[in-house]
Amino acid sequence: MIYGFLFNIINVFKIKELNKKTMEQLSLFLSTLSNDFQTSKTNLIDILSKKHIASLSYDTKACIRNRKFSFADYLLGALTMMSSSIRESEFTLNSFHMNYNSHLGDEFKMTHKCIHKQLDSEESLTLIKALVVQVMSLVSKRLAKQIKSHLMESLKDLLSLLKVKDIVLIDGTELDLRNSCADNFECKGKGRDRLDGSSARPGLKLHVAYSLCKQSFIYVEVSEAVGSERDRVYQEYLQDCLIIADRGYIDEALEQTLIKAGAQFLIKGRANTNGTIIDAYADDGSRMKQYIGKKLKDIPHKMNVDVTIRTSKGNTLRIIRRYNPNGKNRDKISVLRTSVLRKIAGAKQLYLLYRIRWNIELFNKAAKSGCNLKSINSSKKNIILIFILLSLLVSLIKTYCAAKTMIKHKIDDLSLLKVHTYNVLYEKLLFAFAYRNRSTIYQVFKELLGEIALCCKRSKPSQRDRLLIKDLPLLLWQIVNQPGFKRKIS
Repeated sequence: MIYGFLFNIINVFKIKELNKKTMEQLSLFLSTLSNDFQTSKTNLIDILSKKHIASLSYDTKACIRNRKFSFADYLLGALTMMSSSIRESEFTLNSFHMNYNSHLGDEFKMTHKCIHKQLDSEESLTLIKALVVQVMSLVSKRLAKQIKSHLMESLKDLLSLLKVKDIVLIDGTELDLRNSCADNFECKGKGRDRLDGSSARPGLKLHVAYSLCKQSFIYVEVSEAVGSERDRVYQEYLQDCLIIADRGYIDEALEQTLIKAGAQFLIKGRANTNGTIIDAYADDGSRMKQYIGKKLKDIPHKMNVDVTIRTSKGNTLRIIRRYNPNGKNRDKISVLRTSVLRKIAGAKQLYLLYRIRWNIELFNKAAKSGCNLKSINSSKKNIILIFILLSLLVSLIKTYCAAKTMIKHKIDDLSLLKVHTYNVLYEKLLFAFAYRNRSTIYQVFKELLGEIALCCKRSKPSQRDRLLIKDLPLLLWQIVNQPGFKRKIS
C-alpha cells in the first residue's frame, strides 16, 4: 500500500515536470517594420471600420465561415470600454462579454462561454495583432514627416546637435498575473519564492522602445517577467538614433552591437565600473593627466569627471561621473556610459539628457491609468495577450488623434499624460466607431481634435518645476544651450 502511494506521488511529479517542458512560451512582438497584414488604408476611420475588421478576421482565419459572433462588434465595444476609466472591479471578462450582448438583439446574444471560446485562439490573437500593427504604421510611416515638422524647436535643435534622427527610450514594465497562469504557460514572476516553497506570483513584462519624436512606441515585446531586458534591444530599429536606458541594460556586447549598427547610446552606469583610464577631463575641460592609467575609483568621488576607459575586453568607452550633494545616499553619484563623442556633447549636457528617460516612465504610467494596461481575469495566454494588445491599440488611437491635432491646429505643446488620461474625450469617438454611421464618426473625430487642442496642452510649469528643470521643453532648451565640451591644455 505504501509502495503504491509513493508510486502515485512519483508519477504526479513526472507529469508536472513533463508539463513544464512542454509548456507554451509567453512571447509576442510588435514593430513598425512588420510586413504582415499590410493595408492600403490611409486613415484611422478606415482601419477601424467594421467592414475592414470583418475582412481582416477572414484573412487571419479568426473567422472561417459566417458566424453569429461578430469580431468587429466585440472589439470596437471592448475598445470603447478600455478608453474609459474602468474601475478595477469592472475590468473583467464578464463586463466585456455583457457589454457585447447589451447592444445586440435577443436572437444574436451569446453565452459567455461561447464568446470566450471565440476569443481563445491563436487566430483571434493574430487578428488583434494585425490591427495594432496597421495603426502603428499610420503613426510611424504615413504621419512621420508631418509629425517631425511640428516638433518643438528645442527638440529639433537637440536632434541636430546630436546628429541623430530620433531619441529612443527603452524600458520594461511588469504586470502581475493570476497564480493559475503558471500551470498554462511560462510566466515566472520576479521576486523570491514564498516561505511555503511556492514560486513568486506569475507575471509578464512589456519591453518598450519609445520614440520621443513620434510620442509612441516603435516596438513592443512581451515576455515572462524574468525575461532579460538586454536581449530585447533590436538594433535594426535603432539606426541613426540615440538610445537612453537605465542600468538594467548594461552589457558591453550590446553596446558594441549598437555602435556597429550606427546607433548611439546613453546608459546609466554603476559606481564600481571597471576599466583603465586612457583620457580624463575635469568639468572646465582641463585634462587630468595624473589619472591616466588609473581606475575610476581612484578619482575622488566628489569630483565631476569625463573619462575614456579601456575595458578588460579591449573596448574604449566614455564614462561621465557627476556628484550631486543634494541627492539621496545612492543618488549622490551618477555614472553614465555613452558612445556620444565629446565634440558633439559635453558631460553636463549628457547628464541633463539622461533625465529625458522619465518620459518612458510617463508613457507606461499613462498606458496603465489611461488605457487600462493590465492583466484581465483569465488564465489563458491568448485572452491575456488580446486585452494587452487592445490596451496598446487604445494608446495608439490616442497618439494618432494627438498627432492629427498637432498637424491641423499647428501646435507642438501637447501633454503626453493629458492626451492619454482625458478619457472622456475618446469615449465618444470609439462609441461612434462601434455603434454609429460613418458621417457621425467623421463629425465626432473633427470635434475631438478641437477638444484635444483645447484641453491637452502642457500646463505652465510651476516655479519649483522650473528650478528643478522638470518641464520637458525647458529641459530640452537647457541641454541645447548648455556650453559643450571645451578642452583646455593643462
